[in-house]
Amino acid sequence: MRQRLNHVVCLSLMRDAEATDGIDYTLYARIRLDSMFFAPLPPSVLESALVPWTAVVPAGDAWGGNPNNLGVCDRTLIGRWKAFSTDVYGWKAFFRRNSSHLSGRSLVGETYQRAILEHAKVSIVRVKMAYATLSVDGKVRYAEHLLNALDVYGPELLRDYPGVCPCNALASTSCEGNVSKRCMNHIQTSAMKAADPGFCKLSRLCKCCN
Repeated sequence: MRQRLNHVVCLSLMRDAEATDGIDYTLYARIRLDSMFFAPLPPSVLESALVPWTAVVPAGDAWGGNPNNLGVCDRTLIGRWKAFSTDVYGWKAFFRRNSSHLSGRSLVGETYQRAILEHAKVSIVRVKMAYATLSVDGKVRYAEHLLNALDVYGPELLRDYPGVCPCNALASTSCEGNVSKRCMNHIQTSAMKAADPGFCKLSRLCKCCN
């Protein structure tokens, strides 16, 4: 809830700036302050965000729900006024009345984000972006972010930003023939379990297991 209230304050400041300058913004965007972008946004991000009632979010972070109702990344969102204001103020609808969007035991921040947007009939577009959430030591907090960023940036990312690898080797042979032993002790979404079980591929790319 604290993050939601921060979004309200942030949008209020943007609206004040619009009023002061006499110009309405075409697009609105928010990102978490602990995020780092390694490359410019793909052109498809702005193309999709310009479509009315469309919210563009990073691919990944599909936590909670079930395979047919997975969560939506809540760390970044880009869209026009209708989509963005829904993201900022949409939570109020769930305090006024119960909603089937929020039923079940799988409610997490990401499923809450999806519920807010779907309740207002906002289309959700997921795009892979070369970004990651960082810890105070400069390493990525979620290995999934780094794996997705590599798909956009390419393998040169680890050469250009070697300090971001979240290595946490359990043994010199972690992941070698035994995916139950991880070099990166990070939880995984179902999509990441399928793409890189135990983040073993990423561990080798980061040279965590050497």
